[in-house]
Amino acid sequence: MSALAAVVGGLAGVAFAPLSSLLVDRPPLRNAEVEPLSLPFRCRSCRLPVTFAQAIPVVSFVASRGSCRSCSKAIPKRELVNDLLCLAVGAFTGYRVGLVAALPAMLLIALVLVPVSLVDLELRKIATKLVYPAAVIAALLFFAATLVNGQWHQLLRTLLGGLGASAFLWILHFVVPGGMGDGDARLMVLLGLGLGWVGWLELLYGIVAGFLIGSVIGIGYGIYTKRYLKEQLPFGPWLGLGAMIMIWLRA
Repeated sequence: MSALAAVVGGLAGVAFAPLSSLLVDRPPLRNAEVEPLSLPFRCRSCRLPVTFAQAIPVVSFVASRGSCRSCSKAIPKRELVNDLLCLAVGAFTGYRVGLVAALPAMLLIALVLVPVSLVDLELRKIATKLVYPAAVIAALLFFAATLVNGQWHQLLRTLLGGLGASAFLWILHFVVPGGMGDGDARLMVLLGLGLGWVGWLELLYGIVAGFLIGSVIGIGYGIYTKRYLKEQLPFGPWLGLGAMIMIWLRA
C-alpha cells in the first residue's frame, strides 16, 4: 500500500509541477507587471502558448532536448528543479503517509511548499497569497478526513495547532524585531495544520526542527560568505523542511 501511495503522490507532484512553475514565475507570488495568471501556459522567452505537457520541463527536456519548440530557447534549469522537487516530495509524502484519508491534505501542504520555498529563496518573501488559500483548502481536506475516521479531537488539535504555531511565531516577530519575518508566521498556519494532525509533540518537534535547520544553514552561510548573518536569510524553506521531516517520520 505504501508503494501505491507513493505512485499516487508522485502523480500528484507531476500534475502540480506546471502550476508550481507558473506560480513561481507569475503573480500571485511576484509583484511584477506580467500577464495574468489566468492566461495559458507560455514559454518564458517567446511567450507563445504551450500545451500542459510541454509546460512540464521534464517532458520538454526529453521531447525537445531542453528547448522551446517555437523559439529554441533553453528551458531554465530552475523549472527542471521545480519539477523534480514536486515529483520527489509528492512521491515521498505518499510513501510515508500512506493511503489514508488525510493523504490529500498532506500532499497539498508538501507540494505548496515547493513554490513557496523557491520564491522565498530568491526574493526573501513568503507567498502569503498562496499560503492562506492553501491553508483553508488543507483545513477543509482535514475536515473531510475527519468525516471518514470520526476522530473529531484530531481535527480540533489540527486547527489549534495551525493557529497556535502561527501565534507563537507572531510573538517572536514582535518581541525580537528582525529575528522572525511576518511571512514565516503566516506560513506556520499551513505547517501547523499538518503537524497538529499528527500530534502535539510532533507540532513542537517540527517547529524546533525548523529552527535548528534554519540556524545551522544560516550560521554555515555566514561563515562561508564571511558576512556573519549581516543580511536576513530566508527562513521559510527550513521551517517547511523541519515540519515535513516530522510529518514524514510520524505520520
